[in-house]
Amino acid sequence: MPKPGLSDLSNETSKVIKDGNLYKKYSVLEEVIDLAPLKDRLASLEGETPPSDNEVLELAKRGETHPYYNPNRRFEIDGLKDQITKLESL
Repeated sequence: MPKPGLSDLSNETSKVIKDGNLYKKYSVLEEVIDLAPLKDRLASLEGETPPSDNEVLELAKRGETHPYYNPNRRFEIDGLKDQITKLESL
């Protein structure tokens, strides 16, 4: 039998409280994050060698940007650094 105020729907990982005709469910979320793939991806991005001037010029003639200089690449690097720093500070 559940504790007073708790519904029969309660268990070890969630708590359901009956409030009149409403049932409020509270649960714990466990998230496991492995830093190794994040660090590997960051190392891969940072380890890329810059393209030669000729490669950049050839792509520029076609109106394209070399992937090394793509703003999304920089955004991904910064995001990975922030995420790793936050997780390591826990």
